[in-house]
Amino acid sequence: MADKAIGQISRYMGWIKKNLAKGKMVKGVIVAKSISSNLRHAIVAVPNVSLFEYEVAFSLNQIQEADESL
Repeated sequence: MADKAIGQISRYMGWIKKNLAKGKMVKGVIVAKSISSNLRHAIVAVPNVSLFEYEVAFSLNQIQEADESL
């Protein structure tokens, strides 16, 4: 998965740099539930790419009675 992610972000960043950036720095971000050690190692060789892990949480609140004002 690390090789696929690095290849994909490199293609995207290369296209942006060539077609849109107009000499500006291009930065990339990889966001995943879990970042593997392989991806952590691979990213060392890819400048201007940051890694982020995400967490998602939510709660449910049961409604006991209908709101009669609706």
